[in-house]
Amino acid sequence: MMNRAVYLSLCLLMTGTLGSSTVASVTPVVDGLDGQIAEIVNDWDQKDSPGCSIAVIKNGTLIYSGGFGMANLDHSIPNGPDTVFRIASVSKHITAACMLLLQDEGHITLDSDIRKWMPEIPEYEKPITIRHLLHHTSGLRDYTSLMPLMEIGEEDLFTPEQTIELIARQKNLNFTPGEKSSYCNSGYFLLSVICQRASGQTLRQFADQKIFSPLGMKSSHYHDNHLEVTPGRATGYAPAGDGKYRIHGTVLDHVGDGGVYTTVKELAIWVNALAERRLGANLLERLQQRFTLNDGEIIDYRLGVVDSYWRGHRVLEHGGAWVGFRSKIVAFPDQGVVIICLANCSRFNPSRVCSQIAELVVDGLGEQKPSNRQRPDRRRGGNGEAPVDGWKAESVVGHYHSTELDVTWQLVADDSTTSLIGVGDTKIPLAPVEGDVLIADWWLKLHLKRNDDGAVTGFDIESGGMSHIRFERQ
Repeated sequence: MMNRAVYLSLCLLMTGTLGSSTVASVTPVVDGLDGQIAEIVNDWDQKDSPGCSIAVIKNGTLIYSGGFGMANLDHSIPNGPDTVFRIASVSKHITAACMLLLQDEGHITLDSDIRKWMPEIPEYEKPITIRHLLHHTSGLRDYTSLMPLMEIGEEDLFTPEQTIELIARQKNLNFTPGEKSSYCNSGYFLLSVICQRASGQTLRQFADQKIFSPLGMKSSHYHDNHLEVTPGRATGYAPAGDGKYRIHGTVLDHVGDGGVYTTVKELAIWVNALAERRLGANLLERLQQRFTLNDGEIIDYRLGVVDSYWRGHRVLEHGGAWVGFRSKIVAFPDQGVVIICLANCSRFNPSRVCSQIAELVVDGLGEQKPSNRQRPDRRRGGNGEAPVDGWKAESVVGHYHSTELDVTWQLVADDSTTSLIGVGDTKIPLAPVEGDVLIADWWLKLHLKRNDDGAVTGFDIESGGMSHIRFERQ
């Protein structure tokens, strides 16, 4: 539970002149803020490039909202405060709020085994609870990291039903539930499935009935149909070289881990509603409840929001990145400030923009305090490990199949060099290291398995924070 002072500061942050279904006129609290924000995103404020929309709230007043660059390059439609963006993982705290509302109505309990609603999930040694999913402590493998291993890209068709089957095929977890915290989109996607099975409503239907419609957030919804027309929507883009852009979209209909479409103005309405307790008793406080790992460590990930420090100030934040969209919402609760940045280009950095805006509107950004956030080192794979002398590449040549991924990979040898074929169309060189381990740069590690005679029978892989994915030699 957060202390009373912090809660009161959040209420001050989110109340004031923000209406329940409209947003008050922008008040010039900070002199010259319009021009200063325009300077920060000047490079994106072009007629031939995508851009962003930004909103800033201070002490309950919307002091800035505006847009830069183009929402649609085909028709030269500019971004504005009412442009609709896919907000990717910023959706997670809204999904978490839905789960709390489901609990209030008696549909679920956070400490229940998820197999009550999802019996197809394997019965692991320790049960996975809804609370584990909310705090990223389930040990489940992230489906968005499994997809590339199956040569499925973020722009390819992969249905929610196929994703459920993929998660259910995983015979092992990355770790025992509650042992660690590892960011996992699978968990929040499964929350959307649990919502439907427990309540009889899709997450989209439930959120619309309990959140978006009551608050007058007419442009907001969980986008669970990629063929649906969405008025005012920004198109997502990626750089295509020589100052050009290509459309960068998705046909995935997954929601829960992401999928919310909304505007910066309507996100302002949402935070106001939380503070005014119009969506359930203590919902704002409950979204910030802590999770204690099995060893007693308290993690910084609450329910869809990260609680940490930056330059001497407590911040509550979350970012999002999927295809051609980038998003960030940052709150400084002790200073009464919320900054929202939604962008429609994969090269856009909303964290940098929010940090620069914070320097303009947050008082006393001074003494540096250590952050309580732990950032994983993605290059931990082969650092400090010595090459293996006398390595015989031909000993691993063959085809290997994973029933969990339903893919077959091939290991080939050229003199003393071993390569992997299966992830894309090119050979991926593998470097042998001590302990019967093969490494592909920093992103993939293979742990060889041998029988009593020393012959290689398969391997387990680690990739993107996942581990123990088994491949058997054929």
